[in-house]
Amino acid sequence: MNRGFKRIHFSRAFLWISSVAMIGVLGEISVDAAYRHFFGTPLWRYNFLPVHHAYTSGFAPVLWGSFGLYLYLMHHSYERWTPKQLIHLSIIFGIEALFLEAATDLISRPLLGNYIYYYYPSGLWHISAFQNFPFYFLCGHLIIQTIHWFKYNPHFFSIISTWVTFVTVYVK
Repeated sequence: MNRGFKRIHFSRAFLWISSVAMIGVLGEISVDAAYRHFFGTPLWRYNFLPVHHAYTSGFAPVLWGSFGLYLYLMHHSYERWTPKQLIHLSIIFGIEALFLEAATDLISRPLLGNYIYYYYPSGLWHISAFQNFPFYFLCGHLIIQTIHWFKYNPHFFSIISTWVTFVTVYVK
């Protein structure tokens, strides 16, 4: 096992960052709107820079982009995995997202004076929710598929992903 520093390929790293930010922001809006439609209440609300009925935040591209960089650094070799292993990787992405989300929210309280987001279900002390795991699993699978297709032209798709995220979050 190579224990040295990983060489970062800027175009591939930016592809992961921008794609995950886009998938995360669009997914948050879609999932929370659907959850509200079916259950009569949203699953979460953003407290920090909320937009789109607090389904997402002006800070969400930074959060999701950071998760994209984390995934790039930790799981860049997924291309050698079998389809069954990729399903397991989607599960791993989901579990990692739950833990990183909870850690981020806990850290935000002393730094910002409030949680970044608040989950209405209390199963994970309002810092995350078990109900979110299916979304994270699907999100993980979508990330794998998106990176697979986008890697053939990373510059173009990074720009498109960044533009879609920017327009979704910041243009009213």
